[in-house]
Amino acid sequence: MSDAGLFYGSVIIVLIMNLALIGTQRKNGLLSTGLQLLYTSYFIYGLYFKSQGGSSLVWWFYLIMINCLHFLFLVAYLIIYFVRSRR
Repeated sequence: MSDAGLFYGSVIIVLIMNLALIGTQRKNGLLSTGLQLLYTSYFIYGLYFKSQGGSSLVWWFYLIMINCLHFLFLVAYLIIYFVRSRR
């Protein structure tokens, strides 16, 4: 898998999780989607326009890591939400 495929895959997975969150809780889902759009646009801007001297790898790494952290938080939040709603 190429680096662009890994990047796009992580963004799409987090976006799907945000859509699942919008389906259950609209306010938190929209907040999470807005947050994702903010940090993704910032890191993509840095990746394409501030990548002098090989720093594009750093921007790419930060973008992948923050997407993975966002994904883990979303999974934990959805699990807690569904466990509490079943009680």
